[in-house]
Amino acid sequence: MGNLAASGGYYISCGANAIFAEPTTITGSIGVFGMLPNFSQLANKMGINAEQVNTHKNASGYSPFEPITDEYKSIALEGVERTYKTFVNRVATGSKNECDIELVKKDSKGKVLWRRIIGGTSYDKAGQVVRTKDGSYIVVGSTSSFGKGNYDVFIVKVSSKGEILWQKTYGEFLGRA
Repeated sequence: MGNLAASGGYYISCGANAIFAEPTTITGSIGVFGMLPNFSQLANKMGINAEQVNTHKNASGYSPFEPITDEYKSIALEGVERTYKTFVNRVATGSKNECDIELVKKDSKGKVLWRRIIGGTSYDKAGQVVRTKDGSYIVVGSTSSFGKGNYDVFIVKVSSKGEILWQKTYGEFLGRA
C-alpha cells in the first residue's frame, strides 16, 4: 500500500498472504456506508413533479425525487449492515490470525524497542493512538472480543514500556441491545 489506503484498499489487501505498506501509509479502517441522493426539496422549489407507476409497493422503493420513507431507509440500512458484516468476516478469515491491534515502539533509527499485541479471540481494531503527558499511550478503537462482543468502543492504556495498564469497553454497535 502506498500513501493512502482507505477501507477499500484494506479490503483488497485482506486476502493476501502478506501486505506491504510504507512506514507512513495511512490505512483506512473497516467501514461501509450508503448514500442515497435526494432532490425532493429542490424539485419542489423548481416545480418538478415526478409521478411513479408501480406494480406493487416495493417496485420502486427509492426515487431521488420523492422523500425517503422510513421503511426504505430500514431496508437500505440492512443492506449496509450486511455488507459490513461480510467485510469484517473477510478480513478475519483473510489471514491465519484473527485481527488484533499491534503496537510497535521504534527508536529514531527504526529499531523496534517493544511490540505489544492487544486483542482477544475475535476482531479488534485501533482507530486512534494518542501519547499522554506521562509518556503512556491511549488506544481507542472497537472490539468484538470484549464487552458485549458487538463492536463496542474499546479503550486501552499502555505504559511507555508497552505494558497494558488497563482496558475498558463502552456501548454497543449502532446503539442496539
